[in-house]
Amino acid sequence: MAAYQLTEVELRELINKLGLPKIVTDIYDENVSDDVFEEEIGDSYSKPLSILDLSAEEQMTYRVDRFKPILELRNYDIIAYDIERKGFIVYGLEEDIEDPIVLNWDGVFLYEVVFWYELELDEDSIMHLADLFNLKYAEEIVESLYEAEDNDEVSTFEDQDVWMANMINKLNMRVQ
Repeated sequence: MAAYQLTEVELRELINKLGLPKIVTDIYDENVSDDVFEEEIGDSYSKPLSILDLSAEEQMTYRVDRFKPILELRNYDIIAYDIERKGFIVYGLEEDIEDPIVLNWDGVFLYEVVFWYELELDEDSIMHLADLFNLKYAEEIVESLYEAEDNDEVSTFEDQDVWMANMINKLNMRVQ
């Protein structure tokens, strides 16, 4: 029996079924017309070609039967949908998917909102991007980042990990 081959058609159907924001299909269609997106992060987001272009056997490394890749970030990270636990994960293309933390849509984008903040995008741009991706907590996340930065609470990677875990819990972003 031939190995299961994930296709773009299947991913598009899943994106529609999940009701993901229009920007996701615009990214797939390479038809993003939003100036802020294009200027600030446009080259960083794509459909997950690093997985779609693999053979069926190679795709199985990423457990695509369970974790459906939705977006590729910076040619390295993948946002995927866990069809068993009904939530999202993020993983690096060079990492094994062991026991991922499963998050809701806002939760999986927590890392991205922090990344946009670290890129020193202005707050209006961050809020605009958050609106494109239908993110509910971006304002609260940015405010918390400002406060944590002022209080020297995110100065090390360990501090950042603690802050992230606290935000995930505070905003109930984990899928049980």
